[in-house]
Amino acid sequence: MTMKSTANAQIPALWIDDGKTHVHQPKGVERGMIINGISHTHCLITLSRLVSDEFMNELRMEDGKMIFGHVNEKNQFIELVQKTH
Repeated sequence: MTMKSTANAQIPALWIDDGKTHVHQPKGVERGMIINGISHTHCLITLSRLVSDEFMNELRMEDGKMIFGHVNEKNQFIELVQKTH
């Protein structure tokens, strides 16, 4: 018997805006790259292995260069929105 989930699949992901166009990115991502993983922490670890320390520091310092979100079952990047109380 196969179980079907009614929940929407959401995979943790980071959108890194490096200003470049990369192939095989989720729908709607025209520039930059998406890195996904088991958790956002794993995404950051993967990113740190792919880029220089200098680039990582630049990402931390500039708003909008690194966006936390999820990739859904339709292969779309969905930005996380922090709730304010």
